[in-house]
Amino acid sequence: MRYLLIFSLCIITSIEAQVNNFDERNFFKKVRDSYYTLADDNVNNFTALVTNVSLEKFAQDTWENSEIFPIQMIWFAPDRLFLSQQGVPTLPKDKYGEYQQQIADLNQQVKGLMFDLQRFFFKGIYNSLSDDYEISFHDEETVEIKYVFDSGVEETHIKYIFGLNGLCVKIETTYPSQNKVIITKPSFRAVKTKWLCNGWTIQTVENEKITGGFIISLKNKIKNDYWVPINIQIDVQKSEKQGVIFSDIIKIRNYLFNQPIEYINQPKKVD
Repeated sequence: MRYLLIFSLCIITSIEAQVNNFDERNFFKKVRDSYYTLADDNVNNFTALVTNVSLEKFAQDTWENSEIFPIQMIWFAPDRLFLSQQGVPTLPKDKYGEYQQQIADLNQQVKGLMFDLQRFFFKGIYNSLSDDYEISFHDEETVEIKYVFDSGVEETHIKYIFGLNGLCVKIETTYPSQNKVIITKPSFRAVKTKWLCNGWTIQTVENEKITGGFIISLKNKIKNDYWVPINIQIDVQKSEKQGVIFSDIIKIRNYLFNQPIEYINQPKKVD
């Protein structure tokens, strides 16, 4: 018992020493400067064409051409994203319903990915953190940043876990009114002096039970001097179908940067 007490005191003393020596400004500088993001590359906007493996197969079967991209993605810095449906070759009447369902599925896939893609790739982690945060040591080697986002409908509790070097290792998003927690673990690889996101995992916990999970894998390439994702593989596992994983790959092509387009914020109507 005595040894356990001494060990506990050593841990507490070590953490206190870390806290006393912690340079918060330097830590946030690491978070700001250590990640590759489009926000740091003076990209004001981009457009790109989007499809997935399911639609490629549909296009090949219908038009004998898999290189059909029915969705255009339009992004404005720092975090505005729009999806626009593109024209396609003449569609047989008996294929119309299936095509519309394929488009709806692709839109849902892209929208489901965009929050984390913005956070880890386009906008960046530093710019995604609230200014109204609390910071503390999670343990000897990790820092915890947490804050509460109030949408007016419900509160969302967000907690980031970082290494002392500024590398994000985990994010917990808690919805107290739903007794629901989403655990996100990003993955990065070093590219010269910065970290480039190459994917993340998501686990959903409801009422303390795991109800589903995702594995997102990015294939990135340099286009016009900018790193961008060109393939996004999605592997989904649902708790009601143990061991069964549904997979698809979103393909993003024809990136065009800093186009002569502008986002105009429509004024709200006043009654």
